[in-house]
Amino acid sequence: MKRRLLSGCVFGIAVALVSVATAATSWKQQPGSGKRIAIGADGSIWALGTNPAVGGYGVWRWNGSAWLPVEGGGVEIAVDPKGNPWVVSDNGTVWKRQGDAWKHDVRCANEALARASRGVPS
Repeated sequence: MKRRLLSGCVFGIAVALVSVATAATSWKQQPGSGKRIAIGADGSIWALGTNPAVGGYGVWRWNGSAWLPVEGGGVEIAVDPKGNPWVVSDNGTVWKRQGDAWKHDVRCANEALARASRGVPS
């Protein structure tokens, strides 16, 4: 399980379980399942679900109480400090979410995800 501490909350993801804890000592199971999870410095939480989608698996955004589906799909995900998700699709293309649309990024997948998670400008 991957965990990350964020403003007193710990978020975790396992193969078939997404959980959130308001204190490091208690876990409350939340609905859904996922393959990957990413958290931006602004606190936004994005994940790749287990549902097949064009490009890999469906993209989901946590709104504080539920996972909301977002168009698109990928096999890897990162979130930049401003809360914008970046995904790598199953064909290796990189996409950054800007507003309500995905924008293609021409860099290689490893560089783009590393830059996004460190907050390096795109």
